[in-house]
Amino acid sequence: MHNFDDATNSFRMLGVPYLDFLNALHTHLTPRTYLDVGTETGSSLALVGCDAIAVDPQFQLHITATGNRRRTFFFQMPSDTFFATENVRELPGRPVDMAFLDGMHRFEFLLRDLIGTEAACHPRSLILLHDCVPLNPRMALRQWLPGDPAETWTQNRSSASDPGCGHGDGSTEAINGRLKGLRRNALGFRNLTQYR
Repeated sequence: MHNFDDATNSFRMLGVPYLDFLNALHTHLTPRTYLDVGTETGSSLALVGCDAIAVDPQFQLHITATGNRRRTFFFQMPSDTFFATENVRELPGRPVDMAFLDGMHRFEFLLRDLIGTEAACHPRSLILLHDCVPLNPRMALRQWLPGDPAETWTQNRSSASDPGCGHGDGSTEAINGRLKGLRRNALGFRNLTQYR
């Protein structure tokens, strides 16, 4: 037993389950293009009715993941490789309307996914980030403890070894500038009817 194991350190959030929320967004916004990073089993991908791009280093898809959409592009590779080698806007023939980022659950990975996704979007696109806020101290650890599931965090990289995490080289300022622009766009996205 770890010192983080107690009833107050639940791994669950209260509220609407994320797949229900994602389904409601797809129903209301009816995006024309969708990007799913960290697809894994395809539960989120199965909700999509439009052209979709799915990225995962090791798909474990359920039969329903492909749905009834006209086109689905599958890329079985890490998202860093995907964004470095693919022209995301050209795949469906237009910018991404909606994206769901559920890849590696570490800040530096999610930030790179966000930057790559934002480049593939238009000003009114919606980018959803999943599992980006730790719910308790144990989830914020940079390594897994004995007994933890090993389904994610397969690499144990410290932020010191990652040049994108800011070491006086201007990268922090560049990231903050990009996030400031994204924040400005998010504030303008208050009325979902403006999306269409």
